[in-house]
Amino acid sequence: MDYNGENGEGCSASEVLLLLHVSDLRICDLWSLDSLGIKEPSISQSKSEIEEVVKDHFVRSLRRDDEGRYQVSLPWLEVHPELSDNRNIAERRLKSCVRSLQKRNCLQEYENIFKEWVSEKIIESVEPEELAREKGHFLPHRPVFKENSTTRIRPVFDASAKERNSGSLNDCIEKGPNYLELIPKLLSRFRQGKYGVISDIRRAFSK
Repeated sequence: MDYNGENGEGCSASEVLLLLHVSDLRICDLWSLDSLGIKEPSISQSKSEIEEVVKDHFVRSLRRDDEGRYQVSLPWLEVHPELSDNRNIAERRLKSCVRSLQKRNCLQEYENIFKEWVSEKIIESVEPEELAREKGHFLPHRPVFKENSTTRIRPVFDASAKERNSGSLNDCIEKGPNYLELIPKLLSRFRQGKYGVISDIRRAFSK
């Protein structure tokens, strides 16, 4: 190719690229928007449509058990990567978590939280035989400290943990609508009334 961008046969570099592109397509494909990476709006779901599907799934799968607790199934993606058996990651992080808690003399306090969850049937033990028989996916956890709070220490789970070249739980479920965007509107409406009532849900994310 010379200084003017011409190759030895008198074609510019852009013309060569176009010729290579055309050679891989049929002529009728050149009029297709798909060849440019553009799809019809009717083919791909919009963000609002996906959010509506997730909300509909929530309503349809919501139920109340015999103990009065509400349950809802996870909104799995129609096509998602296979969940990995990330037990090694979870065990490594658990050992690191234990060492950190021991240094702060908080291990027993942290362990008591899980014992309380077991007694309240928020979580349940999994027998070693079941783990050996079936493939599992694990959520590593770590403590978060907040001194000036009624809950000084609480576990936080990592649903993005995964092995290399595999999927995490977050990769396999729909994100759903972002209700944080509604907070400014709710605060404005809250100020309109004469009286305001607030409440707190105890450990909403754990249950």
